[in-house]
Amino acid sequence: MKPLPIRLRLTLWYALVLALALLFFGLFLHLTTIRALYTQVDTSLQVLAGQAAVALQDENGLPALGSSDEPTPLPALLATRGYAVRLITGSGHVLDGAGEYRLLPAMPPEPGFTTCSAGGEPWRLYSVTLPPPTDHDDLPEDAAARKTDLAKAVGHPNPAPAGSTTSPGAAAGGNTYLQVAQSLAGVREAERRMRTLLGAGMAAALALAGAGGAFLADRALRPIEGITKEARRIGAQDLGRRLNLNLPDDEVGRLARTFDGMLARLEEAFLRERQFTSDAAHELRTPLTVLKGTIGVALHRPRTAAQYREVLHSLEAEVDRLIDLCEDLLTLARSESTAPEDRGPVSDLGEAAALAVERLRPFATARGVALELEIQAPLPVRGNPEHLGRAIYNLVHNAIKYTPSGGHVRVTGRIVPGEPPPAATTGSFSSRTAAPPHVVATAEVRVTDDGPGISPEDLPHVFAPFFRTDRARTRTTDGQPGSAGAGLGLSIARAIARAHGGDIAATSTPGQGSTFVLSVPLAHQT
Repeated sequence: MKPLPIRLRLTLWYALVLALALLFFGLFLHLTTIRALYTQVDTSLQVLAGQAAVALQDENGLPALGSSDEPTPLPALLATRGYAVRLITGSGHVLDGAGEYRLLPAMPPEPGFTTCSAGGEPWRLYSVTLPPPTDHDDLPEDAAARKTDLAKAVGHPNPAPAGSTTSPGAAAGGNTYLQVAQSLAGVREAERRMRTLLGAGMAAALALAGAGGAFLADRALRPIEGITKEARRIGAQDLGRRLNLNLPDDEVGRLARTFDGMLARLEEAFLRERQFTSDAAHELRTPLTVLKGTIGVALHRPRTAAQYREVLHSLEAEVDRLIDLCEDLLTLARSESTAPEDRGPVSDLGEAAALAVERLRPFATARGVALELEIQAPLPVRGNPEHLGRAIYNLVHNAIKYTPSGGHVRVTGRIVPGEPPPAATTGSFSSRTAAPPHVVATAEVRVTDDGPGISPEDLPHVFAPFFRTDRARTRTTDGQPGSAGAGLGLSIARAIARAHGGDIAATSTPGQGSTFVLSVPLAHQT
């Protein structure tokens, strides 16, 4: 199933969160409002019951709501406002009433608030027990006390003043109850309208929020569309192109700039690989051309056996050069692809340096270069001793090759506690691109010569594959052409060092010599 677009997912999530927020707010508002309406109804019923109680009169020994000769008796006034008032005995017999009291069920009353159905509509009913009359209810002061008792019974805050001449009578045979009721149709209608308004408002809010969310999502993701379109136009042949989008420093802007940075690194890697392939083809073509020319000359006319042997020796030398070049390329590829966890067992870097020096001592003697070795202590590192020896061999061979006759090459080894290898400064170069996250003790092998040195322009490139200075491309310090090599020695040494968690730093002063420092973390701290 195809996933939904991010725009749609953002809009849906935004609408869902807003819908839940509106739902909880609507429920809270609905419950609070309805509760307030019911509380208002109950309060008005309680107040009206108190007013009706103090207006009760005594007719023929029974309580009555009011005399018919009064201009606007209170019960009639309450009835015109939609209230129902009645007097009822404990057995359910109605003594008197006003308004739509006949719709109310004639059930035995219970003091307090109840909700009942009358005429197909809900009604809110408030019942209060009337206090019994006193024996001297015909006296004015007794009538005033009676009204005060009635007002207290129904909770009326303002009882009738003393001196009133009306006095309610008593119902024979048990308690008498005063009931005031009001239809809840208006409240239910208000509740229904509120639900309708809330539903319509929530729907309108969700529709508006959905449209706004879609607009905002489109506006936020539009730069990503631009990044996608530009990225589709970039291929291997035009890695020099960049997005160059004028975006603010937010998440999308940082993404675009990160993408431009990645393109720059890819372009650099492609150019490096392309240059490597071109240089490798050039280095391979030279011996192959020599082989082709030598074979062509040998086949041009018949030669003696001695001449053919001379040709074969020349071909053998070129083949050996091809083999060495292929082995160097293979070693470089394997070293760069070696993971740090595949470094191998613990070995002594000092022993590897001593073996490399002994192998190169005849070469140094033949060139008139003094070769010195000083190892202060065992240098335990984790790695392949043959590969580490190859790295040191390349460094020492390179130093001997560019040291004039009568010069010195010094190889020293030591443990550097808690110090990183020397960083590149003016007139120096290190292959490190950033400082290590933490500092550990390292085993260090330093190769120093007193040759012509390396110019500041060439120093940053000495570890690049096939790189050779102009002097190296034509002759070495002894003036012999063609002995400079393919320019892979330092590249292989650096790749081996990095594969073992270390690195190589180079410093040089023109006319005074060069120093190459190979550093590898100690075995017990890797």
